[in-house]
Amino acid sequence: MSTSTATPMDTFIKAGLLSLQTSFFQSLQSGSDTALAAFYQEMAGFNETLSSCVQDLGEETCLSVYSFAQMSNAVIPGLIDLDVSSEKINREQGEEFNKLLGKLSLDDTTFPGPILIIITMPRF
Repeated sequence: MSTSTATPMDTFIKAGLLSLQTSFFQSLQSGSDTALAAFYQEMAGFNETLSSCVQDLGEETCLSVYSFAQMSNAVIPGLIDLDVSSEKINREQGEEFNKLLGKLSLDDTTFPGPILIIITMPRF
């Protein structure tokens, strides 16, 4: 790892890092699976490029990459846990709803009134 002035490779990696950061924050804001998948794909490509040239990068560039890696590694496991938990809750709610529907029939007189079910789950 060199500590001299920025090389063309430093400039290239910093531009890639900026693009990766933008994708990361956009995926957080949108909360969509496609945005997160696009970020992961871009991250994989960036990691391959970085691996091939890390020895040629300046200290400042390496520190920038390391800082982003630390921040994203702190956030990403929580996002994955949130997505898994959300899917589990949705699945369990669907199973409970199906059980309830299975107990009811069109001519069921045991239920005291109309059913109003409101499900509002944010999708991350």
